[in-house]
Amino acid sequence: MPFAYPCAPVPETVEGHYGRLCPGEWLPFDEDMLRELAQRMRDSPEKRLARARPLEGLTRLPSGYVYFGQFIDHDLTRDGRALADAGPDVEATPNYRTSKLDLDHLYGKTPAAVPCLYERDGESLRVGLTREATTLTGQTLPASLDDLRRTNGVPLIIDPRSDENLFAAQLHVLFAKFHNQVLELLKEQPALSPGPIGGSLFDQARRFVTWQYQWLILYDFLPRIVRLNVLQRVEQNRFRLFARSCSPADSPFALPVEFTTAAFRFGHSMVRGSYILNDHGPQNLDTIIRMTKRGGGITERLPAQYVIDWSRFVGANPGRVNRARFIDTHLTEQLYTVHCPTARGVRWQDEGRAARTGNRDALVPPLPELTLRRASKVRLPSSQECISHFGLPVTVQGDNIAPPEDMAFFRSAGLAERTPLWYYILREAATEPNPEPGFGPYPPRQKLGTLGSLIVSEVTYQVLNSDSDSIRHAGRTWQPPTFRFGHPSRLWSLRSLGEVAAFVADASRAPDRCL
Repeated sequence: MPFAYPCAPVPETVEGHYGRLCPGEWLPFDEDMLRELAQRMRDSPEKRLARARPLEGLTRLPSGYVYFGQFIDHDLTRDGRALADAGPDVEATPNYRTSKLDLDHLYGKTPAAVPCLYERDGESLRVGLTREATTLTGQTLPASLDDLRRTNGVPLIIDPRSDENLFAAQLHVLFAKFHNQVLELLKEQPALSPGPIGGSLFDQARRFVTWQYQWLILYDFLPRIVRLNVLQRVEQNRFRLFARSCSPADSPFALPVEFTTAAFRFGHSMVRGSYILNDHGPQNLDTIIRMTKRGGGITERLPAQYVIDWSRFVGANPGRVNRARFIDTHLTEQLYTVHCPTARGVRWQDEGRAARTGNRDALVPPLPELTLRRASKVRLPSSQECISHFGLPVTVQGDNIAPPEDMAFFRSAGLAERTPLWYYILREAATEPNPEPGFGPYPPRQKLGTLGSLIVSEVTYQVLNSDSDSIRHAGRTWQPPTFRFGHPSRLWSLRSLGEVAAFVADASRAPDRCL
């Protein structure tokens, strides 16, 4: 039976709808061909050996930013349709998120609207205790405030996807704890408040956290993902894909399906098969997805040995950080092999439909296949059609459109002339040279290519341009402040996700912290 999420709005509120960057009558792709393409994207030890890359270590993105991208995605968009119900009527397809970078999946509308998210003070976000655990070496790990607040294992959250894998749940906890720490910061140093004028302490803290989050997206996340020459143009409101800069009059912003269904899914290729979560050893992807209520690994609370040490994902010590895989068309084989109950944890599906048909596995294809087939069902243009529509330069073509071992299939299937947009964006990132300077003996960091960079950066900026309360409008002059805080007092300036995580961790270690 599907879980009932205590804080989820029932029925959910439609906040807006979707749109298109490339309007047109685009043809679907053959589904059998897409299934074959998805299988060809499956990585293997032999493929990894054949494409071994020297000096790649520091050119790869810290893995925490991959899942921060997922956190951003869950803040912007939720299309509740199952794969079977997806269709080209995107302008009529409800978006159950606000299409703003406003953390509505963390806060809800107001504390009064979703009181189960908040403590009795009506200001602090609830977090939950982990379960005491014993490691393989016999070390006892005490319970700590590092889980979602749960009832019989079911989390008190707005969006079920906030518990679809361990990283999503732990990022939710990180930002909830960040909000609670900002409340304490503003009590002590009210001059740091960015407003709103006359607002409550909660309103001031929410705005501080939201603007900090938006600042991180623009100046920490995007520069790691997209080309700097693209970012510089977009920051000046010089767009290639939009006719003009959006304004608050355009709210609610219609998120383009080229972004939601293709370009912003680049992170799927960066998922690793295993990670070192903390000091207690590596965990494989199956376990990481299973450590949720939906995945079946949590019956009451998260076991303490699975609490993520964020310094291993966004920290400043390069020797400790888990690095993401490269953006390319080779996806870790673990995305193909997670068993069905686990797969439902990472791929939100209509379980009621599955229960009626009795065929759950049919609703949960491997993630690459799901992405390709959904894009076809909503009638995304091919990469060639998208590039032609905007008059952009073609950067990947001919025998470069696919790895050598797949070129015969691409030619016979017609994919060399008409390539799925998501696949092209991944291949473009893997093959288009990055003109940015490298550092030391290392080449430039790998990023999205031209088309991927344009879609991701322009849509992100337009989301903020259409929001009157964003740092592109009300917070235009806002910068992360420099302040002293903690026990003992420490100088902070939260200019990266790693600094935010360190700030939260420092507060958790404070000697007067109690459960």
